[in-house]
Amino acid sequence: MTKKIFFLSSILFFIILILFLPLKLLVFCEQNYFSLFEKNNVYENMDMSEVKLILLNLLFFFNEEEELFYFSSDEKAHLEDVRILFKKLFLLLKVSIALLFVSLIGLYALSKNFQDEFFKALFLSGICSFVFLSLLFFASLNFSITFDGFHKLFFPQGNYLFSSESLLITLFPEKFFKDFFIRVLFGSLILSIISVLPQLFLNKLKKWLLFFNMCFVIQ
Repeated sequence: MTKKIFFLSSILFFIILILFLPLKLLVFCEQNYFSLFEKNNVYENMDMSEVKLILLNLLFFFNEEEELFYFSSDEKAHLEDVRILFKKLFLLLKVSIALLFVSLIGLYALSKNFQDEFFKALFLSGICSFVFLSLLFFASLNFSITFDGFHKLFFPQGNYLFSSESLLITLFPEKFFKDFFIRVLFGSLILSIISVLPQLFLNKLKKWLLFFNMCFVIQ
């Protein structure tokens, strides 16, 4: 029973890792923002050096290293809510990584063949993540409804509506978030595919070894 708990826990924590690690990497990647700003024509409305200053201030703010400037009080209130959400998600990621190691150590101590158990957990987490990511992809096909639903769910206080002339919308139009979401989705999808490959390779290897053994016996 204890072994099963460690096994299922490993799957759960692998899934959290697959889903949220790309998000954390992209949230704090400056080049990711610059390429999306260019793609969404932000530089047509704002000077590039000004955009860079605002972005750096925002990233420092998300990392709790600097007070937020440039934005209006309403925008700051919403961005504070965004920071709190990121903090919760990334704390979940950090705790999950730590607990994943604990689960794997427990699985190693209780398993007769840890390698098989490890690859099975990795494989199942990859499959579960792939299914969930596929659902998210289909949801993103009507991104405006999904985006609005996301805000209503995570920001029920309703302080996320701004005019098209606001700095926040000028920097981050809806299309920016759709492109950002697709990149996160793609990163997680790559991780889910990588997760299933070791088990597939191992199964293929076992089949070949069985085939060669049968050939040897026949001879």
